[in-house]
Amino acid sequence: MFRGAPYAALDDPAQRVFGYLEFRRALIEGEPALFSCLLGALAQETAAARPALREDVWTVLDAHADWLAADLAAAKAARVPDADWSPKDVALFTQAALQGAFILAKAKGDGSVARAMVDQLARYVATLLGLDAPPNS
Repeated sequence: MFRGAPYAALDDPAQRVFGYLEFRRALIEGEPALFSCLLGALAQETAAARPALREDVWTVLDAHADWLAADLAAAKAARVPDADWSPKDVALFTQAALQGAFILAKAKGDGSVARAMVDQLARYVATLLGLDAPPNS
């Protein structure tokens, strides 16, 4: 779903990163159970009881982070090559922020808080890339 989204075909890696975040934001519609991440919920609920399932969930989440980290690395190289942040760490932080946004939406019973957290995440990534604000904000 993510690799086939329109933003994935953009030439500029920074635009792909922000396109990814906007795509994630656009998916936040309806009841939180409909847009939250099943893998994140599985990790939260089964980590201690099902180590093999936890490892499988980590494999998928880590691979998704690797995919995002590639665009972050290219954007970093083009815009802020001397910055001292790790593209993989930022990709994992992005996953953590999204999972946290889903938890907040479930607790509130409203996706608006999750959309606001994605907006905040985009502002954070913009600062890492030396931008005043995310594109199209």
